[in-house]
Amino acid sequence: MSTGLLTRPKVLRTAHQFLAIAEKQEAESVAAQVRSQLETYREREFQILVVGEIKRGKSSFINALLGEPDLLPIDTQVATSTIYKVMYGDTKKFKIFFNPPSDSEDDAQPQRPPIETTDPAEVAEYGTDTQNPNNEKEVNRIEVYVPNPFLESGVVIVDTPGLQSVVSEHGNIVWDYAPAASAICFVLDSVNAPATENDIANLNKFLEIAKQNSGATPPLFFVQTKVDLVEEEQWQTYRDRNVEIIQGNLSEYFAQPGVELQYFLISSERKALADASPEADVPDSGFSPVLELIESTTQEQAERSARNLLEPIKDMTEEKLQPHVTNKRDLLRRAFETDEKGRRAELTEITSHLAKWQKEIYPEVHEHFTHQAGLLRIEVNAQLRERLTPAASNPFISSIITDLRENVRETSSEEIANRADAIQAACVEECNAAIVDILGSYQDGMNTLIKESGDKLLVSLGYEGAVTPIEGIASSENLNMAEYSRFDLFRQGIYGGMFPVMLLTMGSVLLAGFTTSAVAASGVLAGATAAGAATAGGGALAGGALGLIAANPIIGSILAVVVVGCAYATYRHAKKMSTLRTVTNLEALLVRVVERARNEATKQFELIAHAYQKEVSDYFKKATNDVVDSAQRNIATINEGSSLNAKTYEEKTNALKEQEKAIKDLLNSLEEMLGASAQAASAPSQ
Repeated sequence: MSTGLLTRPKVLRTAHQFLAIAEKQEAESVAAQVRSQLETYREREFQILVVGEIKRGKSSFINALLGEPDLLPIDTQVATSTIYKVMYGDTKKFKIFFNPPSDSEDDAQPQRPPIETTDPAEVAEYGTDTQNPNNEKEVNRIEVYVPNPFLESGVVIVDTPGLQSVVSEHGNIVWDYAPAASAICFVLDSVNAPATENDIANLNKFLEIAKQNSGATPPLFFVQTKVDLVEEEQWQTYRDRNVEIIQGNLSEYFAQPGVELQYFLISSERKALADASPEADVPDSGFSPVLELIESTTQEQAERSARNLLEPIKDMTEEKLQPHVTNKRDLLRRAFETDEKGRRAELTEITSHLAKWQKEIYPEVHEHFTHQAGLLRIEVNAQLRERLTPAASNPFISSIITDLRENVRETSSEEIANRADAIQAACVEECNAAIVDILGSYQDGMNTLIKESGDKLLVSLGYEGAVTPIEGIASSENLNMAEYSRFDLFRQGIYGGMFPVMLLTMGSVLLAGFTTSAVAASGVLAGATAAGAATAGGGALAGGALGLIAANPIIGSILAVVVVGCAYATYRHAKKMSTLRTVTNLEALLVRVVERARNEATKQFELIAHAYQKEVSDYFKKATNDVVDSAQRNIATINEGSSLNAKTYEEKTNALKEQEKAIKDLLNSLEEMLGASAQAASAPSQ
């Protein structure tokens, strides 16, 4: 349940109170940071992705959910190739966006501007299968704006083409929306057919992509439509079969703590009738529990977004604004009450401390950090070279090949070929485990070094609140590991087609305290699966590769995933080759796998190490600027206090007291909002 304290208006009002105080203190860098976070909060969306096969009633479900019967085209007009993105707007209107010109077209061809209309008939020309078959008009999406209270809090509903069309013809249409999905609604029906394993396999891809983006699997719920069109026995049979398939094919999803199957039986027609005639005796549509689930899930996300904004505001108020105004009032009082000799002594102390910090303390800390970080970088590269040695002497390769050669008389070439997928998968796991371990040790070493450097800087400061603790870079958007970890899928031909395809994908690395999320490129995962399925003998291994993603442990908060899929084709000339030659070829292939893993891991690590050092270096520069600014403000305050008369001193002091009161009120409000919200979140549900 909502506490009522993290409502959108109250959160916005609190953020503006903070900005007003920061501006009075001329704390522009602090105000700029909150303005950026505030903009993110304003633009946040709770995006519900509605997916399912064609003619399952997705559009009718959305219309009924919003109480807008004519909002999206339904019946025989099926938007098989068009995304509809429904969001809040002051007036009802539609915007039709088009795909950019393809590479094959003239480069000078301009991007087609969007069409804005209020006419549903015009929308149908672009967004229905009957008037725009196979999306011949190159529509990218249709945005639907409607003044609906359900959407006002930031809920956005995305109506997608049928899954089969997505997979066969329009593979990028829906996958592009999966990473931003806050929740996924999978639509089934009671008329056409129960779900298939292929349907749920496609759904599983959505979950994988969304999870890689946010670090957590989005909430998932199922609706079975059209229960009013068939006998109870049929919709019950479909429901039972659907539940069996869902639970059997999404076992990993349901193995998560607290995750249960959310499955609803609904009738969009009954909901529309009830909305049109509230007093009529209409059978239950089944929509009430769906609405309750969406509202509760939306509220949870809204509170998380609010806390992501308010918690940094609280920290900055305590660490920056409050110490600054208190320090300024004390300095002003001492400057006003102290004689000229005392003021000069204080000014001398401030300037001396600043000079020492700039010339001795800061350079020493910075040099120590740079030196130690460089040594750590060298050590990690050495570990990568040692543990991922691309040679027959590699312990893993050596143990496998030695075993095969020792049993060469009992093993045929065909048997080795049949075991090749499993051997290569084991090699992948060995590489993956080594990389996770090595990058984990790098993260631990860097965190220790950063804390040591931060502690030295803070201890050396003479002014409370002058510099944000170095750990503050943990929230930096600049250190987004997704930025440094997107590697395209590549294929490597080996031995003239005998081992025709090697797929190596380096996934995201999540460094604890240095990023808010980790994103594995969704196109890479989708491409790896498609490529594996298209290669003889590669389908099983592609599935196994995706399984490795799910099976890898999280070490602290670091996740380094290397997925190597090798489509090991049938040995067409195996009978003509000796078993030893087959073993030798397999050895060479394993060496190549390890070499590719090491090369990509090294490239990945260098990017991560550079990102680490750049972010800390930027912090050091900011720390220096903050110390200089703080010293200059203190000097200006002392000079100001020396020139005040009794009246102006009282006015200045009263103004600072008002700021102190405003800060205290703000902190009390933040404490109440965040504390009550945390209590509500941890309270057991009734």
